[in-house]
Amino acid sequence: MSKSVKDFRLSSLEDPTDEQLEELMRQVKESSIESSKKAELAKEKYFQELADDIKRDRL
Repeated sequence: MSKSVKDFRLSSLEDPTDEQLEELMRQVKESSIESSKKAELAKEKYFQELADDIKRDRL
């Protein structure tokens, strides 16, 4: 019986199967994309708030 990705740990004494490694890499990719999108939205929000503050202070 093969281990699922959830059962595999990088500190495991066993090497991951090709399928487990592929799944781990897919999950990391998805997580990275999601994290990048959140960071971009946060950056846009920050700069918009900064621009709004500057406009408000100039009025």
